[in-house]
Amino acid sequence: GPVIVCGSTVEGEEPALLRGFQRLVQHEFNQALLVLAPRKPERFAEVARLIHDSGLPCVRRSESSGTITPGGVLLLDSIGELAGVYAIAGVAIVGGSFARAGGHNILEPAWFSRPIVIGPHYENFRDVVEQFRVSAALAITEDPISTAADLLRDPELAAELGRRARAVMEVNSGATDATLSHLRSLLPMRSTERVQEMAR
Repeated sequence: GPVIVCGSTVEGEEPALLRGFQRLVQHEFNQALLVLAPRKPERFAEVARLIHDSGLPCVRRSESSGTITPGGVLLLDSIGELAGVYAIAGVAIVGGSFARAGGHNILEPAWFSRPIVIGPHYENFRDVVEQFRVSAALAITEDPISTAADLLRDPELAAELGRRARAVMEVNSGATDATLSHLRSLLPMRSTERVQEMAR
């Protein structure tokens, strides 16, 4: 079934995500999978308890035998795997933006051309989000699961949102090379050689 990846969630966000996902599974997408990836490792056990209390089936990545129940939750209680998991997302919900935590990086799901959903609190990434927003390359909402459901019902819209996200990222890529080129034009030759060595 469809996969909804909720990445970099913070305290206060998971209960609403779980309630929304329960409604989604009960009324329409009973084969859906929710991947929940808390931002801080010290919250893994806390979030596992929240999932257990919700009554949803849960598999922890650290204990996974490879079998995940449709209509359940995969708790990504591991480090360094979220970026790759975005590749299989039908919808990518980026946390830290529904609670007042300033948001998190949206470039990882954009790299995989995934439709991105965030909340209204993205102050820490305002410049990046604004570039995506003016290009209609993400959805900003206070009800992420309902928005995810709308995108799952409209695969063409979801795919277009993902394509736009990737396009915005590609247009703005190459910042490191541009910065180094500008530095080379300002520095004497010997310093330029050092910059080139540092870039290797």
